[in-house]
Amino acid sequence: MSTTVINATVGPNGEVEIPTFVRKILNVGEGDCVSFFVENGVVRLMKSEECAKQFVRRYIRADATRNGTPISDEEIDELIEQIGKENTDH
Repeated sequence: MSTTVINATVGPNGEVEIPTFVRKILNVGEGDCVSFFVENGVVRLMKSEECAKQFVRRYIRADATRNGTPISDEEIDELIEQIGKENTDH
């Protein structure tokens, strides 16, 4: 995995334009939602959908660990997909 640093300037109202290079990586465009994921002083910018999935993964993993039931990433992703299907069926 390579690291790229891109600088941007904060505008008068706190806005920062997301560079084209980053928008392409995130697959976001005008009107899409993004999330700022802050952890231990590090901020990551993600497409909101991906941020939500990561939050759910952490929650499920923590709950499974607490209950002594290990769960794989694949099993978590299957659960997330199943929940998504159930929510679109209604």
